[in-house]
Amino acid sequence: MKQRLLFLLLTVLPLMSKAQSLTNATNLNITKTWWQVPNGYTYTVAVRVPQGTPPNTGFPVCILLHGNGGNPQQMIGQFKDLLSCHVLLAPLGYMNSWNICSENSDGPDVEMLGELVLSLKNFTNIDTAKIRLLGISNGGALVNRMYIENNDPAIDRTCAVVSQLHDNQFRSGSFFQTQGTSTDPSQNHCGYDLAVQPSAGRRYLSICNTNDFVIPYSGGPAVGLNFLDAEYAAFVLAQDQGYIGSQLSNGVAFGTPSVSEFAYLSGQIAHLKGDAGHGINATQLNYIKDFFSDCLPDISVETEEKSSLRARPNPAQNKVHIAGLPEEYTPYQLMDLSGKPIRLGTTIGHEFILDLSELPAGTYLFQAAGEQLRVIKR
Repeated sequence: MKQRLLFLLLTVLPLMSKAQSLTNATNLNITKTWWQVPNGYTYTVAVRVPQGTPPNTGFPVCILLHGNGGNPQQMIGQFKDLLSCHVLLAPLGYMNSWNICSENSDGPDVEMLGELVLSLKNFTNIDTAKIRLLGISNGGALVNRMYIENNDPAIDRTCAVVSQLHDNQFRSGSFFQTQGTSTDPSQNHCGYDLAVQPSAGRRYLSICNTNDFVIPYSGGPAVGLNFLDAEYAAFVLAQDQGYIGSQLSNGVAFGTPSVSEFAYLSGQIAHLKGDAGHGINATQLNYIKDFFSDCLPDISVETEEKSSLRARPNPAQNKVHIAGLPEEYTPYQLMDLSGKPIRLGTTIGHEFILDLSELPAGTYLFQAAGEQLRVIKR
């Protein structure tokens, strides 16, 4: 009898531990020990959960990574309105920095973030297929490490702002990570000696600026690292994901302030070229919002990911070139994000020019032949 009761307890307790919702008061702090802190350091994690009822699949999550000297409160304050439908999590790095090579911290940050992502799978109001990473400067460099080194399929999108890949991470046609959790600037390649294959299918956005006074856009030495050219860094990531064409030499310009988009594999790998110094401008922020599909209805996102339709340029100022239409004459409709029809028509040819010039700036849904995708008017 006692053995049966024990079996029932062991069976029920794991289920009970998962039947909980993440709230603003949830403790997600993680304690790790390494040579700098033999008694342990606790990565405190600030939490912001959207108000209201979560979608049927749960809230998407964005983990925000501050720059060197930054803090979680700054990051949540900057992105809480932009990513209003996301749960926002912002951990605090040791000595307000993240371990890339020669920073103040030598902490196991990649390991910590992996544990944080795993912990989110215990909450019923979290969409565990939509966990995203966004980092600025030093935090952007940690996003790049996670993209290369962590293969958890729960992480579907990553965004690195003003920090492209460096040549410790990619050299001689291969990607590398450190052998252990520490980096060592006295070693060749700072300890990035273990060849690794980045996870397939994950989306990646790089945002860099030509007048960045900290990280050189065209590559070169800075902050103890030797950076790749920003456009080339995006290209090698696209090649790794299956792109077989040439490197794009010119981007598609849009927005005010103007930026240029270099998009590979229908936007799976994208790079934005701007002139916001070591920062981020309004056009780049809006692109992040669209890249993370914030507040889009679940059905539209699901359909878009399976869709054979393609749009270029996207975002666009006036006209969008739609490709992938199955029939020469295909009925279509253009809708707003609530699903309200804006325009009905019929395409002419397997490729179609969609005129957005009379519409206000925003995100729309183009639907044809049972498929749909987002088109963005700037």
